[in-house]
This record gives sequence, C-alpha cells and structure tokens, in this order.
Amino acid sequence: VLALTAGVDVQRDRWELAVYGWGRGLESWVIDTAVIHGNPAVDEDWQQLLAYLQRRYPVDDGGLSMGLSAISIDSSDQTQAVYSWVERAQHQLPGLRAIKGGSDDMPILGPSSLQEVNWRGRKSARGIKLWRVGVDAAKDLLLGQLAIAQPGPGYVHFSAELTREFFEQLTAEQRVIVKSKGGDAYRWIKRRPRNEQLDNRN
Repeated sequence: VLALTAGVDVQRDRWELAVYGWGRGLESWVIDTAVIHGNPAVDEDWQQLLAYLQRRYPVDDGGLSMGLSAISIDSSDQTQAVYSWVERAQHQLPGLRAIKGGSDDMPILGPSSLQEVNWRGRKSARGIKLWRVGVDAAKDLLLGQLAIAQPGPGYVHFSAELTREFFEQLTAEQRVIVKSKGGDAYRWIKRRPRNEQLDNRN
C-alpha cells in the first residue's frame, strides 16, 4: 500500500465510510469500514467524523504509520451541512474534498466548481470546491476489477472480516441494457435500497 484514501457517504442519521489502500496499477485493499452515528445538521456531531478521519494506520515495518492522503465526502444529501463542514475541516484534513456524482459520460474525476457557503446567515467569500465524479465510469472500472482473479494491477483485496452486508452494498447495482431514443444503452440500476459501500468506492 502506497497511499490511503477514504470515501464518506452522508445519511440523515449517520456517516458511512470506507478506507482503501492503493498500490501500483490501482491494486487496492479494503483497510477499514465504519458507521458513525450522529446528525449532520448538528455541528458538534461532526467531531466524531473528524476524529476518525485523523486516525493513523500502522505499517508492518519499522513501527511507522500512514494517514489518509485524500478524503472524498458525498454532498448529495445534507448538502449545506457538508459544505459548511468541509470549509471548517479542510485545514485539519489535507486532501478533503466535497464531491457529487456526475453525468453518464463524465470521466471518474470530473471538473470542479466553486460553491458559495451560506450557513446560518453567514457567507464565505472564498467558498469551497465541489468536485464532480463520473460514477458510471467508476462503476464500470470496479466491475472489471472484481473480475480479476490474481493479485496484481487492478486487483481488489478483501478481508475475511468484512460482513455480507458490505458485499451486498458494494454490488448493489447491476449494469443492464435499457431502451432509449438513441438506441440501446447500458445503465446502472439499483437492485436493493442500500448501496453506501459502492458510493464509498466510487
């Protein structure tokens, strides 16, 4: 593992997160998962998330540890609360970014735009950057990676300690052909309500 990243999915009563380790050629390992209960509308409840994301992970050799190089938090739900927290926390968490899923033909890392933060009557002149994520492209990549049988570039390593629910969420959507005006096209369709770990992977 050369770098660690975290994805955070925001719900009405909790934060769901996953930490991945990344090696050469996008080989990856699920390092950590967590559910942090709280209300995103309450400023103080975000402290639990901040403390968790500041954790360091031990490295086998030499007693060293690694922190997170990048953190992406989804702003699709609780948008204003996410923007406000990112503005406050980005100096304590280098690599923190607010993200939102983008259109079908967007690359995995899409463009960024400046978002004005207006929270409880207060405006931030500088705002924050919101990054677009091409979720369909990310899901297509993961689908191919999950089919790789041997460790190496692109391979995804899973721990035996992960729950069935983790894998159900990670594979909660299927790529199917749908009819459209322009002809047949592939679309990702949810097969179950909960897909937080797929969102975190994206």
